[in-house]
Amino acid sequence: MEEILLGLIRHEKVISLEEIVRRTNFEKEIVLRALASLASQGKIVFDFYNLRSTGCLSCPLFRSCKRREE
Repeated sequence: MEEILLGLIRHEKVISLEEIVRRTNFEKEIVLRALASLASQGKIVFDFYNLRSTGCLSCPLFRSCKRREE
């Protein structure tokens, strides 16, 4: 499941929790646990306050990515 989420996040600028749930058909609680796991591993940045992904830390362009700033 984490690989599916990573793939989805890599192809989107910013994606909300609701959009992830809609596209994957996984339950919201399961998605949140997987996102928390990825964030704790340092693989993604997820804004848990606003419930949206703000980027993928594994991307070599993470610090200078224009898409991330939009």
